[in-house]
Amino acid sequence: MKKFLLISLTLSIAVILLTLLPVMNAHRVIKINFDSESLKNNKAGEESMRELFIYLPPDYNSGQKRYPVVYYLHGFGVDQKDYFTLAFDNLLDEAIRNKITLPFILVVPNGKNKFNGSFYANSDINGKWSDFIGKDVVNYMDAHYRTIPNKNSRGICGHSMGGQGAIRVAMLYPEVFGSVYAMSPSILNWGGDFHPMHPSFKKALNAQTMEELGGDSYAMAFAAMGRVFSPEPLKRPFGFLLPIKSVSGSYQTDSVIAKKWESYFVNNLLDQYGDGLKQMNGLAIDWGNNDSYTHIPGSCIQFCQKLDSMQINYTKEAYEGDHFSEIPGLEGRFYTKVIPFFSRHLAF
Repeated sequence: MKKFLLISLTLSIAVILLTLLPVMNAHRVIKINFDSESLKNNKAGEESMRELFIYLPPDYNSGQKRYPVVYYLHGFGVDQKDYFTLAFDNLLDEAIRNKITLPFILVVPNGKNKFNGSFYANSDINGKWSDFIGKDVVNYMDAHYRTIPNKNSRGICGHSMGGQGAIRVAMLYPEVFGSVYAMSPSILNWGGDFHPMHPSFKKALNAQTMEELGGDSYAMAFAAMGRVFSPEPLKRPFGFLLPIKSVSGSYQTDSVIAKKWESYFVNNLLDQYGDGLKQMNGLAIDWGNNDSYTHIPGSCIQFCQKLDSMQINYTKEAYEGDHFSEIPGLEGRFYTKVIPFFSRHLAF
């Protein structure tokens, strides 16, 4: 009897606690598939049929007005289902209800490839992933939903791989996007745990199967970068080169391949495409000081220094946190920082 009463009391307390949480809906999402022209017939055999997760504001179906759109780019190793991880519909509904923002549409495209991440970069071999976002996804949304089809009503943001992707795509498509927010953007430049002598580069160089790569997240990420930054279709088994080579049993940096990679780094793309960021209504970048991916804080600081030298307007924030823990939830940075940023910079 005592055990039964204890269980009943525990369940009652749980129900009471649930009723104290903000009223949120159960992950409302529209899922669609479309065939991307920019990814068709790529030599790496990546799938051109891509899924989008789309958040529509609560009042979308009750009128005929048009809405701004924010495009969110997910990180490496995850996909468009990051929508669920971050509970975007819940957070946006709550932000609209609390008048933190006027309603806007949010779109999360699938940027994952066979090696777990496209890095949202154009490649003649791997597919044109920047164009997939900046052209195909935007054109699809404008053709099928009541968007406001101009740059001032479009924003782009992302986390980690998606953070650098958001900056990359915004630079390449300044006529399409008017504001960009990069959360903990990765691989802006070499540094910290991202350098050719990292032990996982050796694993990626020597791996013969996907299972060998899959057992090391760094090795898989480096392989994915190789597919994008230095593809070599005839190189077995995976069709890429890496910025490391074995010479007489010892490993050293392959400077030729390293330079190819560096030409893709967003920090270096500023030299050619920085004027695109000057055309933004708003540019923001943030990172956690305790990020386990140790290259991120340092490369973000380098990137901001370069923005300063080029007199590009932006805001930055380094906060006490790691790679992800401070982002979700009603007290997290997406709700408290990203949504208000786009509320200020989108044209509604």
